[in-house]
Amino acid sequence: MNQSNITIPVVAPFAWDVMLEYLQSRLIADQEYIKNGCYYRQHLNTWLNISFDAKQQVLMIHHDAHLVDHNDLIKRCQQLFAPEQETTAIYHHLTQHLPIPSDFIGFRPLGSWDRFELCIRTIIGQQVSVKAAQTLMQRLKDRCGAINATAIANAQLDQMGMPGKRVQTMQYFASQVEQKKLNLDQNWSQLRGQLLALPGIGPWTCDYLGIRMGRDEDAFPASDLGLIRSAGAETTRELLKQAESWQPYRAYAACYLWAGHQTQP
Repeated sequence: MNQSNITIPVVAPFAWDVMLEYLQSRLIADQEYIKNGCYYRQHLNTWLNISFDAKQQVLMIHHDAHLVDHNDLIKRCQQLFAPEQETTAIYHHLTQHLPIPSDFIGFRPLGSWDRFELCIRTIIGQQVSVKAAQTLMQRLKDRCGAINATAIANAQLDQMGMPGKRVQTMQYFASQVEQKKLNLDQNWSQLRGQLLALPGIGPWTCDYLGIRMGRDEDAFPASDLGLIRSAGAETTRELLKQAESWQPYRAYAACYLWAGHQTQP
């Protein structure tokens, strides 16, 4: 089988090992996995993997030669790992207010290989732990056969272990994508407004997606119980007051707090 490589320059510092560790508990079983410092992903009925060359400061996508759409692979890799993101100023600011360890410097909020998958995972993750969300994603994949709009919109999803209203939210969202009434690749500010108009999708969901999908450096789901606890606060108001010093990079601060406590979906 012919193999081909694509290299993507990385802006240092780049906390590859910490990012993979963070991603480990959020993977979709049988569709992606991490092994020996590489991220493996099923794509177009085959497997590819992404590794980081610290010496050359590049990400390398190893794929079958017949996958000719290099631009799509590059876009997805950038969408997931944000290798082009400059973070020096961000962490210079945050380390004055948070005890961020050196190996975390250069961490980027993880995006997604597939935006629809991320949205589904976020809906599933409303008010549940990381472990519970992963279990529910596995059940969903087993029930539907695939995590895509058509499969989810038309599946029988009773007795999934989720509240009925959350199932309805997920299937309505999937139907909007399937019918092309919702374009997940559009400008984030426009998409955010459309998402908020959907039943069952509120500020927490959109603030979380703002971090991972919208790449909003200051997005901050202040009502998140995991964030409140991780920051040592007692209320949303107290957390917001504490987070004033983290602006305009509260999204990065949130990821640091989540990564340290593994409390977010």
